[in-house]
Amino acid sequence: YRFTGGTVDGDRLLFKVGTFDFDLRVMGDEIKGDMKTGDRTMEVSVKRLESLKDRVAPTAFEVASIKPNNSGSRGSSTHSRPGGEIMMENMSLKQIVQMAYDVRNYSLTGPDWMDTVRFDILAKPPSPVSRDEMKVLIQSLLADRFKLAIHREMKTMPAYELVAAKGGLKIKEVEPGPGGTNSNTNNGKGLLTAQKTSLANFAGWLSNRLDRPVVDKTEVKGLFDIKLEFSVQENQGTEVDVTVGPTIYTAIQEQL
Repeated sequence: YRFTGGTVDGDRLLFKVGTFDFDLRVMGDEIKGDMKTGDRTMEVSVKRLESLKDRVAPTAFEVASIKPNNSGSRGSSTHSRPGGEIMMENMSLKQIVQMAYDVRNYSLTGPDWMDTVRFDILAKPPSPVSRDEMKVLIQSLLADRFKLAIHREMKTMPAYELVAAKGGLKIKEVEPGPGGTNSNTNNGKGLLTAQKTSLANFAGWLSNRLDRPVVDKTEVKGLFDIKLEFSVQENQGTEVDVTVGPTIYTAIQEQL
Protein backbone atom coordinates (compact mmCIF):
# COMPACT_ATOMS: atom_id res chain seq x y z
CA TYR A 1 0.00 0.00 0.00
CA ARG A 2 1.13 3.57 -0.64
CA PHE A 3 2.06 5.90 2.17
CA THR A 4 0.43 9.31 1.59
CA GLY A 5 0.33 12.64 3.38
CA GLY A 6 3.30 11.90 5.62
CA THR A 7 4.84 14.55 7.90
CA VAL A 8 7.41 14.52 10.69
CA ASP A 9 7.05 17.06 13.51
CA GLY A 10 9.74 16.47 16.11
CA ASP A 11 8.98 13.02 17.56
CA ARG A 12 5.52 12.90 15.95
CA LEU A 13 4.78 10.93 12.76
CA LEU A 14 1.62 11.58 10.74
CA PHE A 15 0.82 9.57 7.61
CA LYS A 16 -1.92 7.68 5.77
CA VAL A 17 -1.96 4.10 4.44
CA GLY A 18 -5.05 3.25 2.41
CA THR A 19 -8.04 4.22 4.57
CA PHE A 20 -5.97 4.26 7.79
CA ASP A 21 -4.68 7.51 9.36
CA PHE A 22 -1.66 7.06 11.66
CA ASP A 23 -0.70 9.43 14.48
CA LEU A 24 2.44 8.08 16.17
CA ARG A 25 5.16 9.30 18.52
CA VAL A 26 8.74 8.05 18.78
CA MET A 27 9.60 7.20 22.39
CA GLY A 28 13.15 5.85 22.54
CA ASP A 29 13.11 2.30 21.19
CA GLU A 30 9.32 2.35 20.84
CA ILE A 31 6.78 3.99 18.53
CA LYS A 32 3.27 4.33 19.95
CA GLY A 33 0.03 5.96 18.93
CA ASP A 34 -3.26 5.40 17.13
CA MET A 35 -4.50 4.39 13.70
CA LYS A 36 -8.00 5.41 12.67
CA THR A 37 -10.36 4.40 9.91
CA GLY A 38 -13.90 5.72 9.87
CA ASP A 39 -15.19 5.64 13.45
CA ARG A 40 -12.73 2.92 14.54
CA THR A 41 -9.56 3.70 16.51
CA MET A 42 -6.88 1.12 17.29
CA GLU A 43 -3.72 1.42 19.37
CA VAL A 44 -0.36 0.88 17.68
CA SER A 45 2.84 -0.08 19.48
CA VAL A 46 6.07 -0.93 17.64
CA LYS A 47 9.21 -1.79 19.62
CA ARG A 48 12.77 -2.11 18.38
CA LEU A 49 14.16 -5.63 18.87
CA GLU A 50 17.71 -6.81 19.02
CA SER A 51 19.06 -8.99 16.21
CA LEU A 52 17.20 -12.31 15.99
CA LYS A 53 20.21 -14.10 14.46
CA ASP A 54 21.36 -15.73 17.71
CA ARG A 55 18.01 -15.63 19.47
CA VAL A 56 16.67 -18.86 21.02
CA ALA A 57 12.87 -18.92 20.97
CA PRO A 58 11.25 -19.70 24.34
CA THR A 59 9.44 -23.01 24.72
CA ALA A 60 7.27 -22.21 27.75
CA PHE A 61 5.57 -19.25 29.39
CA GLU A 62 7.43 -17.51 32.18
CA VAL A 63 4.24 -17.37 34.25
CA ALA A 64 0.63 -18.36 33.58
CA SER A 65 -2.61 -17.95 35.52
CA ILE A 66 -5.52 -20.30 34.70
CA LYS A 67 -8.94 -19.88 36.31
CA PRO A 68 -12.25 -21.61 35.52
CA ASN A 69 -14.92 -19.31 34.07
CA ASN A 70 -18.40 -20.24 35.28
CA SER A 71 -20.26 -17.21 33.91
CA GLY A 72 -22.38 -19.32 31.55
CA SER A 73 -21.67 -16.89 28.71
CA ARG A 74 -20.92 -18.22 25.22
CA GLY A 75 -18.84 -15.17 24.29
CA SER A 76 -15.05 -15.39 24.36
CA SER A 77 -12.08 -13.23 23.38
CA THR A 78 -8.30 -13.28 23.03
CA HIS A 79 -5.98 -10.28 22.99
CA SER A 80 -2.38 -9.35 23.52
CA ARG A 81 -1.24 -7.05 26.31
CA PRO A 82 1.86 -4.87 26.75
CA GLY A 83 4.98 -6.93 27.36
CA GLY A 84 3.81 -9.77 25.13
CA GLU A 85 1.24 -11.18 27.55
CA ILE A 86 -1.73 -13.03 26.09
CA MET A 87 -5.17 -12.82 27.71
CA MET A 88 -7.90 -15.37 26.96
CA GLU A 89 -11.34 -14.75 28.42
CA ASN A 90 -14.06 -17.40 28.71
CA MET A 91 -12.26 -19.70 26.27
CA SER A 92 -13.32 -23.33 26.01
CA LEU A 93 -10.58 -25.94 26.06
CA LYS A 94 -11.56 -26.80 22.50
CA GLN A 95 -11.00 -23.19 21.37
CA ILE A 96 -7.59 -23.12 23.05
CA VAL A 97 -6.53 -26.35 21.34
CA GLN A 98 -7.73 -24.99 17.98
CA MET A 99 -5.64 -21.85 18.50
CA ALA A 100 -2.53 -23.74 19.62
CA TYR A 101 -2.53 -26.29 16.80
CA ASP A 102 -4.15 -24.15 14.09
CA VAL A 103 -6.99 -26.62 13.48
CA ARG A 104 -10.64 -25.93 12.74
CA ASN A 105 -13.67 -27.15 14.62
CA TYR A 106 -14.64 -29.86 12.13
CA SER A 107 -11.15 -31.42 12.14
CA LEU A 108 -10.81 -31.69 15.93
CA THR A 109 -12.19 -34.73 17.73
CA GLY A 110 -12.40 -34.91 21.51
CA PRO A 111 -14.80 -35.37 24.44
CA ASP A 112 -17.92 -33.16 24.45
CA TRP A 113 -16.89 -31.35 27.66
CA MET A 114 -14.00 -29.70 25.79
CA ASP A 115 -16.58 -27.32 24.32
CA THR A 116 -18.36 -26.55 27.60
CA VAL A 117 -15.64 -26.18 30.26
CA ARG A 118 -14.23 -22.64 29.98
CA PHE A 119 -11.23 -20.76 31.35
CA ASP A 120 -9.69 -17.33 31.82
CA ILE A 121 -5.95 -17.43 31.08
CA LEU A 122 -3.29 -14.76 31.49
CA ALA A 123 0.18 -15.87 30.39
CA LYS A 124 3.46 -14.04 29.94
CA PRO A 125 6.34 -15.29 27.77
CA PRO A 126 9.91 -14.71 28.98
CA SER A 127 10.48 -12.44 25.94
CA PRO A 128 8.41 -11.11 23.01
CA VAL A 129 7.42 -13.89 20.60
CA SER A 130 5.99 -14.20 17.12
CA ARG A 131 2.53 -15.58 16.35
CA ASP A 132 3.93 -19.03 15.51
CA GLU A 133 6.12 -19.04 18.64
CA MET A 134 3.06 -18.15 20.74
CA LYS A 135 1.36 -21.31 19.43
CA VAL A 136 4.29 -23.40 20.71
CA LEU A 137 3.99 -21.77 24.15
CA ILE A 138 0.25 -22.53 24.30
CA GLN A 139 0.94 -26.13 23.26
CA SER A 140 3.43 -26.40 26.13
CA LEU A 141 0.87 -24.91 28.53
CA LEU A 142 -1.77 -27.43 27.44
CA ALA A 143 0.61 -30.36 27.94
CA ASP A 144 1.93 -29.13 31.30
CA ARG A 145 -1.17 -27.74 33.02
CA PHE A 146 -4.00 -29.61 31.28
CA LYS A 147 -2.07 -32.86 30.64
CA LEU A 148 -3.28 -32.76 27.04
CA ALA A 149 -2.24 -35.63 24.78
CA ILE A 150 -2.87 -35.47 21.03
CA HIS A 151 -2.34 -37.47 17.87
CA ARG A 152 -2.96 -36.66 14.22
CA GLU A 153 -4.88 -38.84 11.76
CA MET A 154 -6.37 -38.57 8.28
CA LYS A 155 -10.13 -38.07 7.90
CA THR A 156 -12.49 -38.49 4.97
CA MET A 157 -15.48 -36.20 5.42
CA PRO A 158 -18.08 -34.22 3.44
CA ALA A 159 -17.54 -30.58 2.50
CA TYR A 160 -19.57 -27.61 1.31
CA GLU A 161 -18.93 -25.70 -1.91
CA LEU A 162 -19.50 -21.95 -2.06
CA VAL A 163 -20.89 -21.19 -5.53
CA ALA A 164 -22.48 -18.19 -7.23
CA ALA A 165 -26.29 -18.30 -7.33
CA LYS A 166 -28.09 -18.22 -10.67
CA GLY A 167 -28.95 -14.55 -10.23
CA GLY A 168 -25.31 -13.62 -9.59
CA LEU A 169 -23.75 -11.80 -6.67
CA LYS A 170 -25.70 -9.16 -4.75
CA ILE A 171 -22.47 -7.65 -3.40
CA LYS A 172 -20.23 -5.32 -5.42
CA GLU A 173 -16.47 -5.46 -5.82
CA VAL A 174 -14.54 -2.74 -3.93
CA GLU A 175 -11.12 -1.17 -4.36
CA PRO A 176 -8.11 -2.86 -2.70
CA GLY A 177 -6.92 -1.55 0.66
CA PRO A 178 -6.65 -2.46 4.33
CA GLY A 179 -9.66 -4.40 5.57
CA GLY A 180 -10.90 -6.22 8.61
CA THR A 181 -13.35 -8.83 9.84
CA ASN A 182 -15.58 -8.76 12.90
CA SER A 183 -18.19 -11.31 13.95
CA ASN A 184 -20.32 -11.65 17.07
CA THR A 185 -23.43 -13.32 18.40
CA ASN A 186 -26.05 -11.86 20.72
CA ASN A 187 -29.45 -13.21 21.81
CA GLY A 188 -29.56 -15.79 19.06
CA LYS A 189 -28.44 -13.37 16.33
CA GLY A 190 -25.17 -13.60 14.45
CA LEU A 191 -23.51 -10.75 12.56
CA LEU A 192 -20.48 -10.81 10.28
CA THR A 193 -19.02 -7.60 8.87
CA ALA A 194 -15.95 -7.86 6.65
CA GLN A 195 -14.32 -5.05 4.69
CA LYS A 196 -12.24 -5.64 1.56
CA THR A 197 -12.21 -9.42 1.85
CA SER A 198 -12.07 -12.11 -0.81
CA LEU A 199 -14.67 -14.84 -1.25
CA ALA A 200 -11.91 -17.36 -0.50
CA ASN A 201 -11.43 -15.68 2.90
CA PHE A 202 -15.21 -15.70 3.41
CA ALA A 203 -15.22 -19.46 2.72
CA GLY A 204 -12.50 -19.81 5.34
CA TRP A 205 -14.65 -17.92 7.87
CA LEU A 206 -17.57 -20.25 7.08
CA SER A 207 -15.30 -23.27 7.58
CA ASN A 208 -14.58 -22.06 11.13
CA ARG A 209 -18.30 -21.75 11.91
CA LEU A 210 -19.83 -24.76 10.16
CA ASP A 211 -19.44 -28.49 10.73
CA ARG A 212 -17.29 -29.18 7.66
CA PRO A 213 -14.86 -27.45 5.27
CA VAL A 214 -16.17 -24.82 2.84
CA VAL A 215 -14.36 -24.59 -0.51
CA ASP A 216 -14.60 -21.45 -2.67
CA LYS A 217 -15.90 -22.57 -6.07
CA THR A 218 -17.31 -19.20 -7.15
CA GLU A 219 -14.34 -18.47 -9.48
CA VAL A 220 -14.91 -14.82 -8.52
CA LYS A 221 -11.80 -12.73 -7.89
CA GLY A 222 -11.52 -9.32 -6.24
CA LEU A 223 -12.43 -7.91 -2.83
CA PHE A 224 -15.86 -7.26 -1.31
CA ASP A 225 -17.53 -5.64 1.70
CA ILE A 226 -19.70 -8.32 3.31
CA LYS A 227 -22.45 -7.98 5.89
CA LEU A 228 -24.25 -11.16 6.91
CA GLU A 229 -27.02 -11.39 9.53
CA PHE A 230 -28.29 -14.81 10.60
CA SER A 231 -29.69 -16.84 13.49
CA VAL A 232 -27.31 -18.96 15.57
CA GLN A 233 -27.40 -21.89 17.95
CA GLU A 234 -26.74 -20.36 21.38
CA ASN A 235 -26.34 -23.55 23.42
CA GLN A 236 -25.32 -27.10 22.69
CA GLY A 237 -28.28 -29.36 21.96
CA THR A 238 -30.69 -26.54 21.05
CA GLU A 239 -32.23 -25.82 17.67
CA VAL A 240 -31.63 -22.63 15.72
CA ASP A 241 -34.43 -20.12 16.44
CA VAL A 242 -35.39 -18.96 12.95
CA THR A 243 -37.73 -16.31 14.40
CA VAL A 244 -34.69 -14.08 15.08
CA GLY A 245 -33.45 -14.36 11.49
CA PRO A 246 -32.69 -16.78 8.67
CA THR A 247 -30.28 -19.69 9.03
CA ILE A 248 -26.76 -18.98 7.83
CA TYR A 249 -27.44 -21.00 4.65
CA THR A 250 -30.53 -18.99 3.76
CA ALA A 251 -28.85 -15.71 4.75
CA ILE A 252 -25.98 -16.32 2.32
CA GLN A 253 -28.41 -16.79 -0.58
CA GLU A 254 -30.73 -13.90 0.36
CA GLN A 255 -28.13 -11.31 1.39
CA LEU A 256 -25.02 -12.14 -0.66
